[in-house]
Amino acid sequence: MSNQEQAATVASVDQHFNNQTQQQRIAALLEAAGIPPHGVDGALLRNPAVLDHLSSSVNKALIDAKLAMNKADFDDNIRGLSFPEKSDNSYTSLKKALRALNCEDYQEYLVESCTNGSFELVQLLLDLDDIPERMCAEKVKVVYHQYHKVNFQRFQANGDERAAKGEMTPLMEAAYNGHEDIVTLLINHGVDINAKSSTGNTALMYACCRGHETIVHNLLCAGANTEIFNENGHTPLMEAASGAHVNCAKLLVCHGAEINCASNEFKESALTLACYKGNYDMVHFLLLAGADREHKTDEMHTALMEASMDGHTDVARLLLESG
Repeated sequence: MSNQEQAATVASVDQHFNNQTQQQRIAALLEAAGIPPHGVDGALLRNPAVLDHLSSSVNKALIDAKLAMNKADFDDNIRGLSFPEKSDNSYTSLKKALRALNCEDYQEYLVESCTNGSFELVQLLLDLDDIPERMCAEKVKVVYHQYHKVNFQRFQANGDERAAKGEMTPLMEAAYNGHEDIVTLLINHGVDINAKSSTGNTALMYACCRGHETIVHNLLCAGANTEIFNENGHTPLMEAASGAHVNCAKLLVCHGAEINCASNEFKESALTLACYKGNYDMVHFLLLAGADREHKTDEMHTALMEASMDGHTDVARLLLESG
């Protein structure tokens, strides 16, 4: 840019800056941003790009604040409400408020309700008649089922806690936290029982690792797959074996779970995992159920080696006595 052009640009900006309305706008923006006017270089404020950036930043902050306040008010209303009969005015008000939620907030409340075991709220969220029409198609894949029920397997959770668990669906949250009634409710609404989290886990795996026997039973009866591998190469039986949940393991085996299946990375089996953890009762059950004592991991460790290396003498003795 030539000197002449630069001078013309500066003159134009100065004229813009000297406009009283513009000065008032700048003062308001600085105040909203918490910036003292005397602490700002005047040359920066004569730059239209700086002004636009300041304006957009303040506007975004105001919008975010408004959304946060609206959400906080709604959260307070939710926490303060009991769940009366459907004919009650407060029930009607709650239903109306839920219908007004956007896609992300609806998703959040459904997942949170499944996590916390709020059966009535989950039921109300699932029974809203107009959900499919107002959902964000690109974020939530809605599938109609019998009686216009909705399949919510595509909902994924927000928040650091659930992100660590791998973007869990409402069914996974309910299964992980042991909410039997909500698991049944979601199954009856046709959710995808075998949906996988980003870490490859299913609702059945979460129930098995936590030892929720009734939920494991209900998921199996509803058709949960016993042979899915997660990102660690574990099946539901391996998760149950590792966690010493014998009754869950029994349910899985009764429903056809492969007892000698090996993980796809370290070639672990349910038995080698149980021996490594020193889970005596689990090892005893697996041996009775036909587990292969001679199976070797990728490090060529047998079940006896796993038990011996980690000092589980009672488990090692059991393996030796079993032949």
